Amino acid sequence: EKERKDCLFDTIIFICILAIFLFTLLFTFQDTLVDFVGEGYSAMGYYILGYVFLLSINELSLVLLRFEKKVFKYLIFSFIKTTAELLAIIYFVVYLHEGVLGRVEGSLVSMIFVFLILFKVLIWKNITPSLNMTYLSHYVKYSLPLVLNQMVGWILISYDKLLVGQNFSMRELGFFALGRQILIIYKYTMESSLKSFNVDLFSNPGLASDLKNILTLILSVSAIFALLFSFSANEFVLIMSNENYSEASDIIKYMVISKYISMGSAVYVMVLFAHKKTSAVSIISLKSLAVLLVV
Repeated sequence: EKERKDCLFDTIIFICILAIFLFTLLFTFQDTLVDFVGEGYSAMGYYILGYVFLLSINELSLVLLRFEKKVFKYLIFSFIKTTAELLAIIYFVVYLHEGVLGRVEGSLVSMIFVFLILFKVLIWKNITPSLNMTYLSHYVKYSLPLVLNQMVGWILISYDKLLVGQNFSMRELGFFALGRQILIIYKYTMESSLKSFNVDLFSNPGLASDLKNILTLILSVSAIFALLFSFSANEFVLIMSNENYSEASDIIKYMVISKYISMGSAVYVMVLFAHKKTSAVSIISLKSLAVLLVV
């Protein structure tokens, strides 16, 4: 338990150091940001960084609950976090008419609210204020390749949006957006089960030796849900929209295949995480990026 408390404190310190560095960087290049986005939106960068910083601490609290396998508490706090952010965004955008700025203001306010709860209830009693450089060095070594991995993911998403914007008509964009929105339900449902597997894998890396059976189970369950989404695509479209968007059902049927395959990939990535082979994860991401851009 002492090691866990030391590790948690070191992780929070690392997140704080990174946040200070990013805030300093933003302050240094503030004039350039104003020229790029305009005076009215120059504060958005600070709002977004503040949101990401608090989100990181709040997610660390939820990771602690997953580690302790307190599923009900995890569910409750996740629900509070999501609901608070949604209500705050609605308040700033709809009632205060803040527009795009209201979106980030609402998110930041909600994260402050959730932080005050989670820090008091979960973090404060689970940290020991003593800096352990060994943990910190291991943490940095483990996480740096994952920073590259996330940057590659950001490029993939940005490239996707650029491709869609340049080649889709407004009509096609509507079908595509609706299809993807419905598939997020499938994605989140499957990822929630992987989070449970993730905890068991990290507490017992020996599970990786039974990877074939685990992978078969996860892919079987994912396949059942994928078939459900494929066969019920038209019904999902009608529930969330109307018959004018019926073509979005084709988007669902095609894209659910790639989402299904990604479930299997996610399991292998988790195994690499458990064995501390984060560099291998980054290499795989770079190869995937190259293949996708060519395709």
